Amino acid sequence: MYNKTDIMFLYAETSVHVGGGDSVGAIDLAIAREKYTDFPFIPSSGVKGAVRDWFDHNVDYKGEKVEVIFGPKNEGSEHAGAAVFTDARILLFPVRSLKGVFAWVTCPFVLNRLKRDYAMAGIKLEIANLPNLLTGQCAVSPTSECKLSGEKLVLEEYTFAVTSANLTGLTTLLKTFLPTGEEYDSFRNRIDTNLVVLSDDDFKEFVKTSTEVQTRIKIDSKTKTVKSGALFYQENLPSDSLMYSVVAAQKPFAKKTPEDLKTDDAVMKVLMNLSTNRIQLGGNESIGKGIFAIKFLGGN
Repeated sequence: MYNKTDIMFLYAETSVHVGGGDSVGAIDLAIAREKYTDFPFIPSSGVKGAVRDWFDHNVDYKGEKVEVIFGPKNEGSEHAGAAVFTDARILLFPVRSLKGVFAWVTCPFVLNRLKRDYAMAGIKLEIANLPNLLTGQCAVSPTSECKLSGEKLVLEEYTFAVTSANLTGLTTLLKTFLPTGEEYDSFRNRIDTNLVVLSDDDFKEFVKTSTEVQTRIKIDSKTKTVKSGALFYQENLPSDSLMYSVVAAQKPFAKKTPEDLKTDDAVMKVLMNLSTNRIQLGGNESIGKGIFAIKFLGGN
């Protein structure tokens, strides 16, 4: 196992299209989803590739050091990279709210899986017990801005019965996962008032049906009209989604390793240069998709 681990949080500042390869109904280009939950995710290979691209272009660790950390670009059989990334999992999903503009939704299954992934990273996480929620019920803090009179809450076209709960411990934890810049102050404050905990089944329904679906076309450069057969529908993960990936570092395998990069601790310190910066993940880079702000938990 790995001696040096951390958790990297990815906050979507734009909508994201990481393709899943299969169409879903009328959607031609669907996003990647876990097979058994239908939750959106980003494959670990995509996370690693995007992080490597950032180091290739933004930090003075080009060439040999990048290959030590991420592996050779062309001769992968030569040695493995010293950095390991898991799939990026969904933690908070934004949903349109009748009051409060939008709510971040999560569920007990997602939070328990976060707790398990913390343990995989060698970190103990305590999450206060949540109310038992049935389908059509939700838990919010007493100060929730999404709650209507009559203890009701409306997300998209669905009405939920509200249970007020002490979510202070959970909201305090979640706020530490958002980027630290002052431009995020209002977003961190919104977690106190706009967090909604749903049942597992209701959460699954929203992440399946409340993603963005955009109509895309291709213009014929000569006629300036829509090219025949070039109309398609693309699914995107909405902006303001919060995801995370467990990151691990091991002692480099490369024979020619620089002196300042020979330990797992040194590898992790290099990776953490990414914290507070931004990477691009998935397709449609030229139209601004897939911009994530990165925050590392801080090290174990």
